Amino acid sequence: MGESASDIKALVVAATDAARGFRNLHGVTPANLRSFVVDEPFKVTVDPDDLESAPRSMWVVLRFGSDLQDARFVVYDSASRGWAVAEQTPEGRSVAKVWGDSLSDVLDSM
Repeated sequence: MGESASDIKALVVAATDAARGFRNLHGVTPANLRSFVVDEPFKVTVDPDDLESAPRSMWVVLRFGSDLQDARFVVYDSASRGWAVAEQTPEGRSVAKVWGDSLSDVLDSM
């Protein structure tokens, strides 16, 4: 049985609480991080961009813009238990750009 959106939301809330001390050049701070959490996590197909893994379903958990077409977003990959900053290509594909073991890791790398 897979994880539900509410399971992922609880994981994200815990991760935002734990995300302290990261440095981000895009205006994301520990104080405003919760404002970027999506109301209800949802799945999109993301290309891991690692030259070996096939695209797979991942949870969109934070969004830095009004929609996915013009924004970076953070996904949680249940398969690897990893986090990634992703963006959409002009062709509409979602591609992971930065990977980390924690939410703080990927926010630091944005």
